[in-house]
Amino acid sequence: MSAAPTISVALCTFRGERFLPEQLDSILAQTRRPDQVVVCDDGSTDRTRDILTDFARSAPFPVELRFNERNLGVTKNFEQALSQCAGGFAVLTDQDDRWRPDKLAVLSQLLIDNPHSGYACSDAELIDGDGRLLNQRVWPEMRQNPGTLLPQGIDATATRLMQSNFLLGATVMIHLDLLRPWIFPFSTNFYHDHWLVLTSELLGHHGVATPEPLTFYRRHAGQNCGLKRRGVFGALRKLLRSSERRHRQAMRQQRLRDFLAHWETHILPRRPETERWRGALEAAADQFAQAGEKRTWWARQKAA
Repeated sequence: MSAAPTISVALCTFRGERFLPEQLDSILAQTRRPDQVVVCDDGSTDRTRDILTDFARSAPFPVELRFNERNLGVTKNFEQALSQCAGGFAVLTDQDDRWRPDKLAVLSQLLIDNPHSGYACSDAELIDGDGRLLNQRVWPEMRQNPGTLLPQGIDATATRLMQSNFLLGATVMIHLDLLRPWIFPFSTNFYHDHWLVLTSELLGHHGVATPEPLTFYRRHAGQNCGLKRRGVFGALRKLLRSSERRHRQAMRQQRLRDFLAHWETHILPRRPETERWRGALEAAADQFAQAGEKRTWWARQKAA
């Protein structure tokens, strides 16, 4: 890249008054400050909007605020925020985390050093609701460690992403100049981060990762999405409930069907080389359909 890229921050908020100031302070403390912050608030009724207004007035960089008249939900709110980002790179930002001061510097340098990569990501430290370190990292808790999977290449990563997401949006910076023509509109059946990284991989823009924990990822009871705490008994109950398992498989099938429709309409006509992914996408969707039709032994006995 001949010129230094600009960086936008896409921040989505919803009733975030408890944790938001800490996140905003960590954005202000960046050694490489953003060129733009876009904030989309999804109908907060607490002090979130006042906090954001004060931040926009005092920040040493442009802050664009949008207060939604109706609740859009996480995915569509992030779509709205990203659509207003003018930077060549964009960071996805939750309201309840905080950043290491060099987060933007490290992730942007990764993308500069790998100009064909569609996104860069990092590990994260887990913190509790009071901001205390839990002495745990995010990657070891993921079903698939990004630090071990991403080096395997595009095919391995894309195939895994067709099954489920293994990246947290709060740890990701995307190369928006590369992805902007292909990502909109988002499907509401996807979370925004999954949609973005799957699109990136299928376009051939493989992700890069650093094991440095650049984000302090907050785990608390009020999370809308992300890496949540799972109690032992809650996990067992969820595992045993066949109806919930079938629902999850049906949702995964619908996500891939949505992605196939988007790919056929918005990507394939202009990127015919991506045709090579059709078989894998359709096979993954069929696999979820078949899995969703299976019943546990208990369900079969009940129906007998």
